[in-house]
Order: sequence, then C-alpha cells, then structure tokens
Amino acid sequence: MTVKIMDNEPLIYGLDSVNLKNIVYVVEGPIDSLFLNNSIAVAGTSISKLKDIDINMVMIYDNQPRNKQVCDQIEKAIDNYNKVVIWPQNIVEKDINDMVNCNINVQKIIRENIFDGLEAKMKFMGWKRI
Repeated sequence: MTVKIMDNEPLIYGLDSVNLKNIVYVVEGPIDSLFLNNSIAVAGTSISKLKDIDINMVMIYDNQPRNKQVCDQIEKAIDNYNKVVIWPQNIVEKDINDMVNCNINVQKIIRENIFDGLEAKMKFMGWKRI
C-alpha cells in the first residue's frame, strides 16, 4: 500500500506494514523493499524528503557511485545525520534486486555496511568514483 504522509511529501510504499519502533530500511524502489525486512520505498532519489519523520531509519541508495544525483543524495543524508549504507567495493550490482538475483545475502551486507557521521563521510569518499 502507498501512503501519502503530507502535502509535498513523497508517496511511501510499505509504510502500513513496517514496525516503526524498529530500524526501518528506506530504499528507492518498491521492488527492492520486498527483499528486506522492515523496509519502505520512496520512488526515485527523493529519500531525503523523509528527514522530518521521527523514525530510526537507514537510508539505502542504489550502488551507483558514478551517478552524480545518487552521490548528492547520499552526501545530503550523511550531512543530515542519517545512517546510510555504503556498499562495499566488491559489490558491482546496481540495486538490491540485482544483488538478490546474483544470490548475494543483501540483508547481511546491509547490516555490515551501515555508517553515519565522520565514518560515513570517509566510506562515502572511498566509494564514490566521480
């Protein structure tokens, strides 16, 4: 189900089925959200619009280090004190769906690669290739 929270806010897929008391994984697309426990999806890279919602969330962007828009969104998320996933260098697949199709344990990779603050900035600088 897609829920509209407020005017000028993004449509959120899966909000009605997550436990907001636990960590909520926020991804870009509804298909990607189907592969993760307790996740929601915001179409496109408008994930940063969720900053005003009071939940413990981890922002998960596509693995596109050469995409300026994705890099800008990750940088904004880090600057806004959000937890983000910085994909390890050995992951070459573009998104969660592709990773699952390649038999990658996405939930484990995500758990091991959540960063915030200065550590997130350092990992991000090593990840982006622009």
